[in-house]
Amino acid sequence: MDAGEGTLWMSRADGSEKVQLTYPPDRVALPRWSPDGKQIVYLSLSQQLGKPWKAFLISTQGGTPEELLPDDTTEGDPTWSADGTGIAFSHGLPHGQRESDIKIVDLKTDHVTTIPGSNGKWSPRWSPDGR
Repeated sequence: MDAGEGTLWMSRADGSEKVQLTYPPDRVALPRWSPDGKQIVYLSLSQQLGKPWKAFLISTQGGTPEELLPDDTTEGDPTWSADGTGIAFSHGLPHGQRESDIKIVDLKTDHVTTIPGSNGKWSPRWSPDGR
């Protein structure tokens, strides 16, 4: 990731075969590799007043980023499940107009589950046993 521009790049460890994955005005934060190395989930930090931060998925080969959830609520700190079939993330803000909770999206079905008891929580992490 280019910290100055906030763009996401893919390359070999030696810096060769560099491919730009995102473009301004999209500003990327908290990129996370999928367990199989084929996708990256990241936050798009909107610079427009009132526009929420959103989680996106993109192939490591490039292409069009896909929005994780098509709504107007801020999302944060996406993290992959160990098997790569789900992404946990915060939804809302801990002290904003909509209180936060933790959700998991199943990438096979696009089903979104809210974790019971997660009201007011943010910045999820998977436990070693996946629960």
